[in-house]
Amino acid sequence: MQAEKVLILLDMNETLILRRRYIIKCQTSPNLRAVKNVYFRPGYDDLLYKLLTHPRAVVAIYSSMVMESIKFCMDGMMGSERLVPLKDRLSLYFDKRYNAKDTSKAKKTATMRDLKKVWEDPKCMAAFGEKNTIVIDNDHKKIRMHKENAIVVDSFAPEHLINCKPNNRFYLNELGDYLRKLLDDYKGDIREQLKEEPFKVDSEQYNTVDTRLKESGAQEAI
Repeated sequence: MQAEKVLILLDMNETLILRRRYIIKCQTSPNLRAVKNVYFRPGYDDLLYKLLTHPRAVVAIYSSMVMESIKFCMDGMMGSERLVPLKDRLSLYFDKRYNAKDTSKAKKTATMRDLKKVWEDPKCMAAFGEKNTIVIDNDHKKIRMHKENAIVVDSFAPEHLINCKPNNRFYLNELGDYLRKLLDDYKGDIREQLKEEPFKVDSEQYNTVDTRLKESGAQEAI
C-alpha cells in the first residue's frame, strides 16, 4: 500500500538561502552571484536530503521570487554531491504568482502566502489541501492566512554569517528530523500534529531565536 503523500512547501530567502545586493563582510563567499549575491544556509542539504528521501514527502519551493531566480538558486543548491541523485524529486516550484498581495504593508510588492492558489494548480492534481500540507517560512506575517499549516523558523540573517554561528547547521538538521517524524506518524490531518507537537530546538545548542517571531500566531521555533 502506497503511503499517503504530504506536501511540504519551503520558503527560500532567509529560510534556505540569503540574498543580498551587496557582499556581506564575513569569511564566507557567496555561493552564487547574479543580480544578487546568494549564500546557502548551512545544513540546507541535510534538510533537503531528509525530506527528498522520505516516501511520504512531496517537496516544493514556495517563494515570492520570480521563477527564473528560483531555478537559478535551486540549480546551484541541488548541485551538492549528496543531492545530485535526488534532483528529479524536487521539480515543483511556486513563484510570486502563487502569492497574494499584502495590502497591510506600505511596500507595493509585499506578498503573503495563498495556499489555495497552490492547491488549485494542475501540478498538484487536486491531491493536496489543508489536511496534508505544511508551509515553512521565516516570516509569520506571510503565512498568517494559514497558521494551522505553518511552521515559522528562525531567519537566516547576515549576522549568522558575520558572527560565524557554529550551530547553524544544527538548526536545519533538527528541522529535518522533526519533519521526518511528522511524516512517519501522519494520521490524516497534519494540522493536528503541528498543534500537538510544535517544532522546538534545544536552546542550549542553538540560541539565536529571531525576536520577530514572538508575536507570531503560528508555530515558533524556540
